[in-house]
Amino acid sequence: MARTRAQGRQITTGHPAMHKSSSNIAGKKRSRDEVDDDNTNKQSRGASKSDTKKAKALDESMKRTVNKLLTNYGSLPLSDLGLPNPSSANPENVLALVLNAMLTSARISHELAFKSVRCLIEAGYQDIKTLTRSTWEERTD
Repeated sequence: MARTRAQGRQITTGHPAMHKSSSNIAGKKRSRDEVDDDNTNKQSRGASKSDTKKAKALDESMKRTVNKLLTNYGSLPLSDLGLPNPSSANPENVLALVLNAMLTSARISHELAFKSVRCLIEAGYQDIKTLTRSTWEERTD
């Protein structure tokens, strides 16, 4: 029969193995779930202030990076395709960016890919509802 390392140590030394998960409080063994819950609670209480500071610093860092890119390159991707608000992270913009990424990574010129994305957006295919209502034939025409 196979033995764990702890069982092997207990046989060779004669002492029971101590585990981190079996903390004794007033002679009562706690389950691993109870110990994990205590550790999670300690982490969430102590880390909330530092997490918010880190999140704010990261947010400011991202804003600086975006502003730097905009000043260097002048516009957001797909900003000249007629999307209502190209800087927001809504599903339509994300799908338009995915379509753009798929077409520009294909073995066609970027000019042709850009024209194709423009046609798809004009047809409304950056909207999930429009895509689900359309047929394959409509999409390929």
